Amino acid sequence: MEIQHIMRNKKTERGEEELTAQPPAANGGEIEVQLERILARVPPIITLPRPTERCKWTGKSRTGLVELIAPCERNNFKPPVKAIYKRAHKYAQRGQWLIPSENLFRYLLGLAEHSTDEYLATVKARAETKQIKTESQP
Repeated sequence: MEIQHIMRNKKTERGEEELTAQPPAANGGEIEVQLERILARVPPIITLPRPTERCKWTGKSRTGLVELIAPCERNNFKPPVKAIYKRAHKYAQRGQWLIPSENLFRYLLGLAEHSTDEYLATVKARAETKQIKTESQP
């Protein structure tokens, strides 16, 4: 397997820029690369889709996005994705949710990585259990 290095600009003492090779972080580097690719295609701020429609960037429903950004019982009143609730003026009854795409996709990519780890751990545990059962049978 070939190791890839990330080239970064580093300023020397004289003020000149110099490229230095740095190895990527184990899993954090992969997420950052995926995040950069996604953010290149997505607008910096995402708004909620209309009712009964899905977000064209994530595929999530309006309710699914609201559960990620607004304090509610489903998220123990601690939303995992930071978002902005913008009102037209101080006394407006309604407003609009503005979701920074970087926050949203960083959270979703973290979920994907975490769920993959859980899935692999479950598969490994099942395989070990199955192996123990087959060894114990005469």
